[in-house]
Amino acid sequence: VHRIFARLLGLIFIIFLIYFSITKQLSRDSFKSLSLIFLLIIFQGVIGWIMVKSGLINRASVSHLRLSLHLFIAFLIISLIYWHILNFKNRSNFNFFKYQSNQFYIQLILILFYLQIILGALVSGLDAGKIYQTWPSMNGNFIPNDLNIANLSLSHSGFVQFLHRMSAYLLFCSIIFLGYKIFKERKIHLYKNYLILIFFTTVQIIFGISVLFTNVNIYAASLHQIFGVFLILVTIRLYYYSLKVRNF
Repeated sequence: VHRIFARLLGLIFIIFLIYFSITKQLSRDSFKSLSLIFLLIIFQGVIGWIMVKSGLINRASVSHLRLSLHLFIAFLIISLIYWHILNFKNRSNFNFFKYQSNQFYIQLILILFYLQIILGALVSGLDAGKIYQTWPSMNGNFIPNDLNIANLSLSHSGFVQFLHRMSAYLLFCSIIFLGYKIFKERKIHLYKNYLILIFFTTVQIIFGISVLFTNVNIYAASLHQIFGVFLILVTIRLYYYSLKVRNF
């Protein structure tokens, strides 16, 4: 089903891209951005096959590193599509990730979210959620008791889960501080989007903890991943509307 859906997605995308191009319903900038998205969809398919191939050689499980790249590209694709929708809806042409000093903080939060997605994929690929199933400690310790300088590796399950937790704490604190800045500077038009962001962030943390407590229950894990998508979209929406705000 996953393969068929992926092929259908790519087919639908290229058919409509060609149609709207031929009928001249796309601006030059829109055509460029949508063509880039299509190339990413093709690249995603290639990465997907390379990932699957890694599970056909010496073991019946895919490379966790390739899995993390596959998931990251998927999130990047949906981010660009949503950004294009926001531009189209608001009749604007903002660049997705052009560095601006007054946007540094919220761009940093978005980068941290992408990093957290990659770490989450590594946790999934290593089945790292099936160890250290306690919170807030990791079996009574802040740092995994089997971790030392010699095994600080992205292939070490305890280390990867530790990084995933620390990244989550950092993100939560960063989002709280972001809210402080928004309300202090009375950026009223960002209030609603920020409150939605803090809501989804809180729910996502709850789902993440529930994944541990339920021994990686498939439904809890799926909800955790789905809310990751919502979080990215809500953050992108907040970022988009903050482009009109200075000194952010």
